[in-house]
Amino acid sequence: MKPKLTLTLILFLTLNACEKNDSPTFFQGIVTEHNTDVPLPNVLIKLNRNDAYTGLAPNFFANVVIDTTRTDNNGFYKFSFDQDDKLLYRVSAFLPNYIKVENWMTPEPIATFIQKMSVNSDTFVLGKSATLKLNLSNTTHNFDRISLSCRSYLSDSTNLYISEYNKLYAYMNVVDSTELILDFLYKDNLKAALSWTLRKDTLVYKHHRDTELILMDTTYLTIEF
Repeated sequence: MKPKLTLTLILFLTLNACEKNDSPTFFQGIVTEHNTDVPLPNVLIKLNRNDAYTGLAPNFFANVVIDTTRTDNNGFYKFSFDQDDKLLYRVSAFLPNYIKVENWMTPEPIATFIQKMSVNSDTFVLGKSATLKLNLSNTTHNFDRISLSCRSYLSDSTNLYISEYNKLYAYMNVVDSTELILDFLYKDNLKAALSWTLRKDTLVYKHHRDTELILMDTTYLTIEF
């Protein structure tokens, strides 16, 4: 069944790519603030369009075309293009000290099919963030591996809007230091719960630390091992 499904998808994409029309295609939406629902002005909006998709990560696009704009005073943005052969698109919103709010039960798609000669609408909610800049410093060179888990401190919260929930990072042979920059939705993450494990052959050492975060600012932390 897999080869047949793949062939069907390729045929669909090919036929769609061949479809030409002079009518414009629109990409538009609005950006609001998480706590107040107030529209956010001057948010940087990036639009990625392409005719193919490769890989399993959001940034793995082939032949990416990037266009940018900013939201107006009403939090509204709009792109308009003449019909082309692009099939997929992805819109992203960026504002300093803010993070995109997502519901972990309905994660954002990697890419979306473009609705030709129509309006492609995307609405974003941004919340005030807190940043943790974490430095892993290998001072002893006594360990083969460090695994780091960083999760929401309010893991039992009924609020489903969380960021960097239960992220796991694993490093082999950290020579001197490795830096991680983690952004949290501050409203749901007044603290970050860090757990890390050090391994040397059959020996395992486990550690844990709760770290206070600062609204719209950066907390610096160094883990030496």
